Amino acid sequence: MGLSDEQDQTLLRVTNAVVSCVGQEELFKAVATALSRLYLFERASLCLYDADKDAFRLVALLSEGKSDVGKGTLIPHINSSRVWIAVETGRPYYRPDLSRKPLFFEDPPLLKEEMHSGLVIPMIVRGQPVGTFNVNTRRTAPFSDADIEFLARVTNLLAVSIANAQAQQKLAALKDQLQRESAYWREETKGGREAEEIAAHLPSLAQLMDRIRTVAKTNCTVLITGETGVGKETIARALHNQSPRRLKPFVKVDCASLPLSLIESEIFGHEKGAFTDAYQRKLGRFELAHEGTLFLDEIGELPINTQVKLLRFLQEKAFERLGGNQTITIDARVIVATNQNLRGMILTGRFREDLFYRINVSPVHLKPLRERPEDIPPLVEYFVQKHSRRVGKQVPPVDQRTMDFLCRSPWPGNIRELENTVEQAVIISTEGRLVFELEGLSPSGPQGEPLKPLAEVEKEHILCVLGHTGGVIDGDKGAARILGLHPNTLRSRMQRLGILFTHPRQRSNHEGAS
Repeated sequence: MGLSDEQDQTLLRVTNAVVSCVGQEELFKAVATALSRLYLFERASLCLYDADKDAFRLVALLSEGKSDVGKGTLIPHINSSRVWIAVETGRPYYRPDLSRKPLFFEDPPLLKEEMHSGLVIPMIVRGQPVGTFNVNTRRTAPFSDADIEFLARVTNLLAVSIANAQAQQKLAALKDQLQRESAYWREETKGGREAEEIAAHLPSLAQLMDRIRTVAKTNCTVLITGETGVGKETIARALHNQSPRRLKPFVKVDCASLPLSLIESEIFGHEKGAFTDAYQRKLGRFELAHEGTLFLDEIGELPINTQVKLLRFLQEKAFERLGGNQTITIDARVIVATNQNLRGMILTGRFREDLFYRINVSPVHLKPLRERPEDIPPLVEYFVQKHSRRVGKQVPPVDQRTMDFLCRSPWPGNIRELENTVEQAVIISTEGRLVFELEGLSPSGPQGEPLKPLAEVEKEHILCVLGHTGGVIDGDKGAARILGLHPNTLRSRMQRLGILFTHPRQRSNHEGAS
């Protein structure tokens, strides 16, 4: 069928718009304006398919009057929808008189705007729905078969342009995600090499390596305990590197550094629209660790609801992303670490008892640096070499008198504090001299341990005894008898020290009842 001069001009305007317009809304308005000169319709709209919602969303509107149907309106997958009928049949759906029954989902608001006819043209590219181009007029039966054929031809140009733009956006998002993940893996690999280098210098770890090699061959969950900075991540990486998963990812999550509102999203991922800023689907750390190892540092900081999801994963190897209902199965080995007394946290209701027993299959405890002074000389030597290379300085070795003092110091911040001290010494050193500013180190007790307030020592000891007795205070095997106190005296002292707890059996019964 040949085109009229007006149709040729309209097609030329549409082609120019496809070439020159940037955004999909700008393109729609240019196409709709060009067509309205030829067909004189009063309302046009663009709906695009939202796969996550399985619905069509109104993204652009051109209307002469005020409309009750605004941008963002969803058209769900229902039989009484002209939009869905057009897409599922793959042909334009024309209603020359909207007032005649049956009424469709989209008709009532259009009749309110005094629109008397409607045409829905599906946009389908490579067999996939892109959206629909919709026109309405206040006249009855305004379009002929030839008009509908031409409008469908123009709409196809619009559909291909939008589909290509969407594909480019997806490619750009995937490229950004790949760049972020590549940067993440570079940092993780770098951290893994450094951890292995440090571990190779520590005499105390030689006693642990046989056990680590044995445990690494299994898939059991490992709980690593110890003060902040003692090298828990080093042990976690050693377990991964000695395991059959060593060629797969080692993914770390620092639970203490994440806001409570983002922890679950970071670990398990989220679907698009799961919360206000969730503009696209995000894979969680569990999915990044597939066939590898997930290291959850400071697990005691996990909120209770996240602990529940973690427990389910450890039991079933399955979870759902935040805002999603699809069950995802992942093969990842879990290693956890903490500097907190988890047994005491169970008594105060901050950590789930069932999760504790699930992660405490093969516990590893790391002593603080003050209890393994043999590690200090090789660590100092390693950090001096590392930071002197970084700042481009030639520094002399540490003299024996200074090294003896470093070995006697308490190091409450453990290896991390020692490295910071060495780094500072390298930075301020002058030629031929390495200067350590050691005045800030904490005083130490008779065995080199840092001195603590009496209330802190008393609280720790009471929590330890309560953990031993399972929270039982009274009776021959209760905490009061062990501490040599009357039960009421112990309860009063616990209240003063801020020790609140629920008996594990009572909490288990309560959870079962709920």
